Amino acid sequence: MSELDLNINGKDHPVSFKTRLVDAQPDLVRFARKLSSDQDEINDLVQETLLKALDNEEKFEVGTNFLGWMYTIMRNIYVNKCRKQIQDRSYINNEEFIQGREVHDIGSDYSEYNYDIQEVYRLLNSLPGEYRVAFMMHISGFKYKEIAAKMNLPLGTVKSHIYLTRQKLLNLFKDLK
Repeated sequence: MSELDLNINGKDHPVSFKTRLVDAQPDLVRFARKLSSDQDEINDLVQETLLKALDNEEKFEVGTNFLGWMYTIMRNIYVNKCRKQIQDRSYINNEEFIQGREVHDIGSDYSEYNYDIQEVYRLLNSLPGEYRVAFMMHISGFKYKEIAAKMNLPLGTVKSHIYLTRQKLLNLFKDLK
């Protein structure tokens, strides 16, 4: 087990890595609450952070900020989860949409429908990254405040991005009719 030297009141006290992990838990929970309001996600973040830290104990440099290192691990886990959620959520699930339509519509309108979806994808992909990500997060169920926090943007900017994206989509649909 590795020992860390902590200077407390001018005296060196060896503290084990695992003890530091246990002591950091309340701080990690507070930091996780800044990233999410969902208690299950908070607990998962703390647990994953502790496991990742244990797996990478040899990478921690003695004498550096332990909590800062832990916060960086948690933030990276959170950012990677958000990116994965955005990638995993499809813009529109084509199969579900097609199955929901009446059979007689599919034969005559399928190529038109496919063209329309391609236009929506084209428009979404042509948007600047912040607009696209904010809009996709919003239609995936994230609240404005969560999007603003996750993207590190002011709330008004997020609302503006989403509104402008909606307007562009509405104009696209008007043109397609």
